[in-house]
Amino acid sequence: MAQTTPKITVTSMEVDSVEVQNVTVGTNATSSVNTKLHRGGIGELEIVQGDDATPEGTRSGNKVQLNVKNAAIGTNPTLTNNVKLHRGGNGELGFVLADDTELEGSRSSNHALIQAKSLVLGDSPNQSFNVKLRRAGNGLLQFTTANDNYVDGVFSPNYADVLGSVPVGSIIAWNPGYYQDSANGTFTKASFLATNDVTGANAYLNSRGYFVADGSQPNLPSSLIWNTAGRYLPNLTDDRFLMGSTSVGNLGGSNTLVDHTHSSSLTVDAHTHSIDHDHASVTSAGEGSGTNLNISNHDLGSITGGAPNAGTTHNYVLTTDAVGSSFAVSHTSSADHTHEVDVAAYTGTSGSASSSSISGTIGSGSAPSSTENRPKYLSAFFIVRVF
Repeated sequence: MAQTTPKITVTSMEVDSVEVQNVTVGTNATSSVNTKLHRGGIGELEIVQGDDATPEGTRSGNKVQLNVKNAAIGTNPTLTNNVKLHRGGNGELGFVLADDTELEGSRSSNHALIQAKSLVLGDSPNQSFNVKLRRAGNGLLQFTTANDNYVDGVFSPNYADVLGSVPVGSIIAWNPGYYQDSANGTFTKASFLATNDVTGANAYLNSRGYFVADGSQPNLPSSLIWNTAGRYLPNLTDDRFLMGSTSVGNLGGSNTLVDHTHSSSLTVDAHTHSIDHDHASVTSAGEGSGTNLNISNHDLGSITGGAPNAGTTHNYVLTTDAVGSSFAVSHTSSADHTHEVDVAAYTGTSGSASSSSISGTIGSGSAPSSTENRPKYLSAFFIVRVF
């Protein structure tokens, strides 16, 4: 009688629990080429080399690479209702619909939606030291402290401090649109903006935490600054420029010229003028009796030369002590003679030092009220991060 292979037929079996350790997958004679499942910790499953001897409950360093393609997640008979992980490239993992047929290593456009309410980052036992990502509203992702318990879809005031984020109170120039030529001649607003005005801008921005800086009061409990009534945004809708300073909040300037004058003053310091003046001596020709010698604008100093006899020269030495006086010297001579006149040299100053000042107004008048006082500009919305 021929021998047959033993066979066990189980019609029904009820199993309460099955405890299995070190189940090896693979029949290769070299254990390290096979794999097995290993419990690394409570609720933690590892795939390790078949020769791994790490005690159960302890993480193993002998992990093996899991090579799985197109492993669908979900049991819906309609594949599009399930999802799967897909390798889009080196180190790139895609989450796609389960019916995706894109070749491994190529990016797929069949992205599946990942739905998570919050993701905690950090392992501190004090949750306020950790952070989490949460959904604050449609299209709005918020970064908060991990102990935040606000309802999904509601913005929370428990901001986490993120390096690189825009701080509350920041003012940003926002230009939602494009120009139809390089000279910025024609502007076309972006399609997501209902109207090119403050109302249209706020309709798009407010749910994202930004407001147009129009002087309004947001009064939002979720804001770190504008969380009560009576707190107003800066108003930058009146053709106002921003100016850097060592403090904030000051106003000034004007877009048009105002009536004005320019004042000028000049002070002349006390000073004198130097004088260095001399006249060469003059000798008259021979003269007879009755000749008069008229000398003006000088004082007569002295007369030398003796009596007015023939051949005698009369020397007159003049001084300049009283410049401006006028006099005449007359004499009568019975014989021919000459006269010699020498005005003494004078060196000195013009008198006592003095000072003076000149002041007045230059260009008094006014400019037309329409006179432009601004450099060339391009208009934009100034928006403020409120929350």
